[in-house]
Amino acid sequence: MKKILIGLVAVVVIAVTANFLFPSVNSLADLKRIDYRDSFSQKESEYYVYFYQESCPLCLQFSPELVAAYNDNGAPIYVVDMAADQNVGAWYDWDAHKKQYTKVIGKVENGVQVFNEGESSAKYPSNEGWVISVKDNNEIVAYNDTPMNNRLPQSAEEIQVSGTPALLKIKDGKFAGYAEGVAEARQLLGTYKK
Repeated sequence: MKKILIGLVAVVVIAVTANFLFPSVNSLADLKRIDYRDSFSQKESEYYVYFYQESCPLCLQFSPELVAAYNDNGAPIYVVDMAADQNVGAWYDWDAHKKQYTKVIGKVENGVQVFNEGESSAKYPSNEGWVISVKDNNEIVAYNDTPMNNRLPQSAEEIQVSGTPALLKIKDGKFAGYAEGVAEARQLLGTYKK
């Protein structure tokens, strides 16, 4: 009986020690939260910064993969809640984008599209992100809905998240990768080397 008790105590001590030395997390809520301004100043030589929002369905889809990467590979991951007031400065300026990439290119007159001089729908190809629509006032408007954000930020001040989920990789205090969307973030997450 004494050997069984010693064996059980040993198992408990090993389990507690292993959890202390190699802590695991159960959910995104267990990962350390940081302000986006601290994205380039964490202590590890290689780590990820995950930009998310609780209201983002794609973030909810991707979060378990982050937790698994942390638990299975030891990938250090820091979380930036983009809905928090202190992180508003990291958002891409969609209002400025709309002003810069929206252009009235013509008008519909008597059911016929009449383009302004030098304009045509061919100048705004959909495969480059352009959408052409007719507004209530019959104006023909070209709008590019592709974000033109900085995807190579070299400092926290240069971060421009246009959508979540987004993932930033830092190595030796410098930019090492950026991804938006689940597919891109999954690919970037796979580049971690123990």
